This record gives sequence, C-alpha cells and structure tokens, in this order.
Amino acid sequence: MFVIEATLMNAAGPIRRDQLLAHLHALDDEIRACGGGLVVRTGPAATAIPRAISECEASWTPACAS
Repeated sequence: MFVIEATLMNAAGPIRRDQLLAHLHALDDEIRACGGGLVVRTGPAATAIPRAISECEASWTPACAS
C-alpha cells in the first residue's frame, strides 16, 4: 500500500511528482506479475490506512498503540 498525501504532492515539483508516479506504476506492474496489485490511497496516512483496512475487513494494530 502507498498513500499519496496531497500536502506532500503539492510541495513537490512536477518532475518529482512524475518520477514518483512512474515508479509506482512500475512497482504495480511488478506486483501484478506476481498475482497482486499495488493499493494506492490518497489522504493523510493516519486516516487512509485504517479506512483501507476496514474496506477489506482486515485487522491491524498500530505498533505504538497502548
């Protein structure tokens, strides 16, 4: 899973954004060749990851949870 946060993308220049997206596409191609796929979400990671977990009914415990 990769989370794209708008504040970071907006702060990056166009070349850096294009390079990141190209690398994500390449990574997705490699993962698909193995039978999977890269999951990409947008928004703050703190909310995007738990939302994705609930969408697939997985369980997750943050490492820093008390």
